[in-house]
Amino acid sequence: MSDCPTPPTAASFLLDELPSRLSTPSPGPPSTTPAPADDATAQSAAFKKSLSRELKAAQKAERKAAAKAARPPTPEPVAKPLLFLPREWVEAEGLEKLEVEGRRTTFFTWNMLAQALVRKVAHYNSDIVVLQEVDRLEDHLPVLNKTHSHTSYIGYKDKKHGLLIAHKDSVFEKVGERGLRLDELPIVDSPTPSTSTSSSSPSPSLQPSTEDSISRPPSPTIHDESYDPTTPEAKLARRAAGLSRSTRNVALMVALKFKDREGGVLIATTHLFWHPQHVYERARQTGIVLRELRRFRDENEEWLSWPTFLAGDLNTQPRESTYRLVMGLPLTEAQIGDIARSTVVHQSVDKLHDKGYVAPPEDEAAKRKADAQGIHDGNLSQHPDRIITSARPGEDADGLIDLDALKELYGEVSGIRSAYGEAYGTIPSEEGRWYVDRPPEVASGSGWAVPEDPEVVKKRKQGTREECIRRGDFEPKWSNFTPLWRCTLDYIFLLPPSTLLPPPTKPQPRFAAVLRMHDDVTYGRGLPKMYVEPSDHVALATAVEIF
Repeated sequence: MSDCPTPPTAASFLLDELPSRLSTPSPGPPSTTPAPADDATAQSAAFKKSLSRELKAAQKAERKAAAKAARPPTPEPVAKPLLFLPREWVEAEGLEKLEVEGRRTTFFTWNMLAQALVRKVAHYNSDIVVLQEVDRLEDHLPVLNKTHSHTSYIGYKDKKHGLLIAHKDSVFEKVGERGLRLDELPIVDSPTPSTSTSSSSPSPSLQPSTEDSISRPPSPTIHDESYDPTTPEAKLARRAAGLSRSTRNVALMVALKFKDREGGVLIATTHLFWHPQHVYERARQTGIVLRELRRFRDENEEWLSWPTFLAGDLNTQPRESTYRLVMGLPLTEAQIGDIARSTVVHQSVDKLHDKGYVAPPEDEAAKRKADAQGIHDGNLSQHPDRIITSARPGEDADGLIDLDALKELYGEVSGIRSAYGEAYGTIPSEEGRWYVDRPPEVASGSGWAVPEDPEVVKKRKQGTREECIRRGDFEPKWSNFTPLWRCTLDYIFLLPPSTLLPPPTKPQPRFAAVLRMHDDVTYGRGLPKMYVEPSDHVALATAVEIF
C-alpha cells in the first residue's frame, strides 16, 4: 500500500511559497532601468521578514489548537439536586367561559416540619406563601427573600412552630396584619380586651424575627410569669376564653393590596392543636380563627370586597366534626359524642390560673377509660394520642360551652369553599388521589386503626356533586403521610363574601388549578423521604381567578 501524502498545513504552504517569492521575477515587460542592487536586497529582506512573522503566527495558532484538542472537554455545570420530587399543576375542568377575565393568583401552603428545605417554596414561586412550623428564620429568610418579600411572622419565643406569610413584592403591597394567641381570645363576645396584636398597617412587631414576634400588650398575658390569675379581670377572661387545654397555638392574617389593579386579598394561616382526642379544643380554635378573620376583613371598608382565604394545617380530617362545622354540615351522633367527651379541662389550664397547682395522681377512672378504648398495658404514657388524660370535668368558672354555642361561634359558614374539595374533583385523571378513595379507616404504624363513622362510610360516593364537595370527598387523599399516621390535615379555604355588602354582581373567585398530589407508591413507607418530600406534610397550592 502506498503512503498517503500528508495534507500541507498553513505553515508548510508559507514555506513552499517562500523560495518562489524571493527568486522568481514577476511577469511583465522588462524594465529599461535596472534597479540598484542595494534596493533589491532591501526589498527582499523586508518581504522575508514579513513572511517570517506570518509563519510564526501560524505556528503559534497551530500549537494552541493542538493543545486545546488534547485537553478533555469542559463538563457541563451540574445543577444541584432538588432533594424533592416536583409536582405538576393540573387545570380544573368544566369551568364556564366568562366575558370578563380574572387575575390569576397563586397560593401555596405547607407545614414544613421546622427544618425542611425552603428551596421547595422558591421552586413553585407562588404569589402568596403561607408556612407552618417555621423554626429557623435565620436559615429560611435568606432563601425565601430571593423570590418573596415583606414577610410576616408570629410565634412564641419559648415555643417553636411559628407561622409565616410571604408575598411577591412585585404583585402586592402589604397594608395590614394581625396576630392571634388562641389560648387568650374569648370564645364568646366579652368586654375583656383581647391580648392579641392587631394593626391595619404593617407592624414592626410582626416582622420576621427569631424572637417572640407578638408585641406585648400593656397587661401581662396568661403565659407570663407576672400574670396574676386572682384579679377579677383575669377570672372574667378565663371564663370568656372557654379554654379546655393550653396549647399556645397562634394564627396570623395579612391584608395584601394589588399593585397593578384595584382590590386585594386577605390571607390567614394557622396550625391548630394536634391531639386527635381533644376535639372540643380544636373546634374552639377553628371557630375563633374564622370569626377573627371575618372581623379583620369587615373592620376596613376597603377590604370588605376582597377575597378572604384561610390556609394551613388545621389538624382535622373531612370525616371529623371540625371540618363539618366549617362546612356548615350537621354532625352525626358519633361526632357529637367526640365533642362531648373532650369538653373537659386539662391540667395545663389549671396550672395557668393557679400558681400553686399540684397535679393529682392518675386515678382509677382514667385506667377504666383506657380499658374501654382497648389500651391494656397499663402504661398510659405510651398512648398519648388515644385518650385524654390529666383532665377533669368543667366548672362554671371554666366557661366551656355546649354544642349550640359552638355552632354559633362559627357564624355563617354555608358559603365556605375549599380549593381541593371543589377543583380537584373536576379532574378525572386524579381519581385515586381523592379523600373518598381512601379505605374507611385511618391505619397507624402501631397496629391499630381508627374506624370511620358508619354513617359517613355509607354515604361515600353518593349524593349530588355539591354534597360530595361539602363533605370533602375530593380533598387530597393524604396531606400527611408518615410511618405512624396517614391523614388529610391541610386545606385552602375561601370564605363567603362579607354580609356587610349587598350581593356581589361580578363573578366570584374560582379555583382554576391545583398542584397534583403524589400517588400512594411514591409515598413508600412514609414521609419525610429523600428526593420525594422533605416534610411529613405535602404542600397544597392553587391558582385562583380573581375578578
